[in-house]
Amino acid sequence: MKIKKKILIGLGILLVSAGGFFGYQEYSKNYLNQNPAKKIIKLGVPRAMSLQGKIREAKKLINDSQFGKASILLSAVLQKDATLIDAYEYLGEIYVQTQNFAKLNNLIKETEKRFPTKSLTSTLKIKKLIAENKLNEALIIIENTEEIPANLKFYQATLNALKNDHTKSREILTELAEMSTDKENDEFISEELSKKSINLLKVYEEFDEFADGKNAHLFVLIAKKLAENNEAILAREFASIAIKEDSEYVDGWVLRGYAGYLMEDYVSALEDLRQAYELDPSRPEVYYFLALALEKSGNLPEAALFFEKSLDFDFEFSREIRWKLISILINQKKYDKVIELYKDLAKDSPKEEQKKFVSATATLINILKNPQAAIEITKTLNKNNSNNVLFLNLEAWALLKNNNLDEAEILLAKTLKLEENNPRTALNMGILYESHGDYSLAREWYKKKL
Repeated sequence: MKIKKKILIGLGILLVSAGGFFGYQEYSKNYLNQNPAKKIIKLGVPRAMSLQGKIREAKKLINDSQFGKASILLSAVLQKDATLIDAYEYLGEIYVQTQNFAKLNNLIKETEKRFPTKSLTSTLKIKKLIAENKLNEALIIIENTEEIPANLKFYQATLNALKNDHTKSREILTELAEMSTDKENDEFISEELSKKSINLLKVYEEFDEFADGKNAHLFVLIAKKLAENNEAILAREFASIAIKEDSEYVDGWVLRGYAGYLMEDYVSALEDLRQAYELDPSRPEVYYFLALALEKSGNLPEAALFFEKSLDFDFEFSREIRWKLISILINQKKYDKVIELYKDLAKDSPKEEQKKFVSATATLINILKNPQAAIEITKTLNKNNSNNVLFLNLEAWALLKNNNLDEAEILLAKTLKLEENNPRTALNMGILYESHGDYSLAREWYKKKL
């Protein structure tokens, strides 16, 4: 999901994930299984740096709720170096979010053995209690700890807020927000924890602006911030209280449904989001979340229906929805709709979507067997990005597949001037010369591509 990786919902902003980028697909019969994107050239980067990079990538995957991929990556890191505490922390986060208590228990034993002087083990134990809904027990343990570490103080603050002790919650969050993030300082906290604390303090400040603010509204605001910061379990608890106080408060149902979605509890998520839809069928974010949960549940026809409904509004995530719809419609073989969606997306293509158009072009050529539509869409891309080597290559590929060899050759000459050693250009040049029957030159270009 898509998916970290903001989406407007009612009174605030909620982060959503919506999938990742499609990989680069090969388009030469003889080189189909050789993906240049997977050929990593190592330039003497130290191993420790490489592992830290993988940990950062795993964190991004967790933010996008891609827990399986993140778990595989972190396990591979620990096989290389079992002393990297961050990897254990993020694995713990995955097991908590997905409520995999068997693996979480094993991880707690491992961290207790490897890092006896660190606070990670106690943090994981508290997170486990919270995930098991043993909230009072978790708070008692924290408050009976002689020296409460900063990361546990955050949970102390949120658990007090759940008990409506907002004065104490604010005091703790203020203390955390004022702590230094400078690692050279004797008492420092991570930037992530500092940000989480500051964000929750801002919730209180925002709530204070409403003279007649209702408690349900405060709990929804807190739930939103917790959901943004990978605290889905607590977010669901706060949303549940909001619903108890006001059963017709749509944002409460939306937040609880979204938290369930983040926790991969799609059955509960669907129940809550359907309730939100019944209460207010005019909100595009409800359609969107419903569609995401339906997609994960395997109900693709209904997911497509709700994705399409959300497009009737001027919705922040309309581009992302179109990409989601395309993947569903391809499975349903509704190719005319797929082509129309590609045309809409090609009119305005942000940089971060460039790789998606590689997959789009491959789909048009290899699955839809429609190189003419691929030409039309890649021409639109190049109209708005005249010197983009990737898009020039995509149009050249589409032209080659449509046997427009002369036009393809003109484009490839342009790409060679812009970037002499681009592997896609070399591959296209190989296809071009192979189409002309010049197999010797084609072979040389294919070698350059590698």
